Amino acid sequence: MNCRRARRDLQLKSDDRLTFERELALGAHLEGCADCRAFEATLERIDETLARWPEPASDRIDLDAALARINARIDAETPDVAPAAAPRRTAWIAAAAGVVALVVGALAWRALRPEAPAEPHFAENVPPPAPRVETPTAPKDLVEAPDEAVALVDEPEPIDPDRVQNAREFLRTTLTELEPQLATAASTDEARAFAASVDEALRTGGSWPWRRMSERLLREDDAALVRTAARYVGIGADRLSIAALASTLERPDCADAVALALRDAGAATHPALADALRDPSRSQAAFVALSVAPDADRAVLLELAWRGFDDGRRESDAARAVLDALTSTGTAALAPLVDAGVRGELSEDRLVELLRGESWSTSALIDAAARARRSANGELTLLLCARVAGESALEVLERQLSNGDLHAAALDAIAAIASPAAFSRIVTLHSAGQLEFEEVDVALHAVTDANPDAPLRALEAAADAAARSGDASFRRALSGWVLSLETSAAVPALHALAADERFDPESRQGALLAIGELGGLDDADRLIERFREFEARDRRLAAACLIAIHRLDGEAAAERALEGATPRISRSVVATLRQSRLRDRELSTHRLSRALAPWLDERGTSEGRSQP
Repeated sequence: MNCRRARRDLQLKSDDRLTFERELALGAHLEGCADCRAFEATLERIDETLARWPEPASDRIDLDAALARINARIDAETPDVAPAAAPRRTAWIAAAAGVVALVVGALAWRALRPEAPAEPHFAENVPPPAPRVETPTAPKDLVEAPDEAVALVDEPEPIDPDRVQNAREFLRTTLTELEPQLATAASTDEARAFAASVDEALRTGGSWPWRRMSERLLREDDAALVRTAARYVGIGADRLSIAALASTLERPDCADAVALALRDAGAATHPALADALRDPSRSQAAFVALSVAPDADRAVLLELAWRGFDDGRRESDAARAVLDALTSTGTAALAPLVDAGVRGELSEDRLVELLRGESWSTSALIDAAARARRSANGELTLLLCARVAGESALEVLERQLSNGDLHAAALDAIAAIASPAAFSRIVTLHSAGQLEFEEVDVALHAVTDANPDAPLRALEAAADAAARSGDASFRRALSGWVLSLETSAAVPALHALAADERFDPESRQGALLAIGELGGLDDADRLIERFREFEARDRRLAAACLIAIHRLDGEAAAERALEGATPRISRSVVATLRQSRLRDRELSTHRLSRALAPWLDERGTSEGRSQP
């Protein structure tokens, strides 16, 4: 190998593009060439200098905007072609095309025509040719000087196999002797110190490509030697080294050390480790490497592994293991999990299931919700915060209501909490003028459908609060919204409202009529029992209750409720009920209450007589 080829190979080596055989040949040349060793040192200094330069701020370059400005400038500076000039330009283009065709045809004919025999040329006084002088061959022990005329051959020159074998034995011996310096689960700093000791010892063996030769040792049967070589290769590993280490993860007797070596190599190993995490035969060793990595690094690597699963494998055991490991990294896992939800890889319910089991999730979600901005990620973050943190998230979600970009998402999140406190908070926000009627109606229906118990408990809490404070304004507002719920899920709350004497008669009457519209046959039986408890002063409530019974279960149910009434009263009441279908609710209640009055009075009198 001459110096010119050696220096070219040195540059290929710095780019990880040199084969093992070529690197062996290069090492043999460097042993005897001080100039090339100096050139190698220069290349290393250049690489170190470049490595210290900051990355280009490409994320701050808006390529689309820049291209638009360039195109606009070109359009502004390019004169428009007049319509009259268009035919002339077309003629010139056609003429130019014809000239080009003629030139190309002439050149092709000249190249393909047969060569004519050269005519003999006679000249006088032509000097005879100079005698050929043979150049002596340079001695073999001299290094070839760079010569531009020397043809480059990609095939490496043969190397003495004994020298290569001796170098390999020297490498094995060095690693074996220094192995006691390396603990079984040594940290990256400890592995780096071990690698420095190995490099120092190998300097006495010449300029062989020791790292590449160490990669070959990863194929040896000696497990102890493979583990030691792996930790050495992991320090400063390049693309080829990482590939060699990743392929060795399949060996159970060496997998732990190889995984730690990949950890030592840093972020460059993420793709290789991600592949290993998806491979059941290598995943256990890859998780060992992750176990000692910082949470942020683990989250990045596990997200990379998760994204590598296709749709058909996301329910596999390997995918679940990666997802569980990602969730266990703590707050660093939140952003990758939300991203997976936005991409549709994880459902909202699955995300809630994953996050509810983690101690860090509530505080992390509340912090993330406070910083959320308008985006699919921001909206999903608010929703997850509501479903995982529950009522603890009400305060931060209420603050986000003032953010116009996230107003609707924040209200949806509050409704998703689906608790009595969330129900009451929505009514309070409407009373304060922060929410419109239409959006409150939608939100309260969502709460009630998700948790039918929410409006009932909210009513009870409002009644208790009004009894303590004497202010019934919120109780009235809350009962009005409960009455407006047009869903069967609100029926339990309506029963409670109708039975609670702390609420005004109008609200209780409205609750009874609403039960008749939203309830079922079981509600009819329950209303019959309540109807028999009303007294003369409750005749409007009794009328509303009987209207609801009739609507739910017909005349037969109404007659059961009127058991004990005289036939005349019973006929009058039933006739009024029949007519109530054609009249408005208020008028029907008024007429029926008048029809019921004699029976209620008579029943009250008879009950009074029966008292001891």
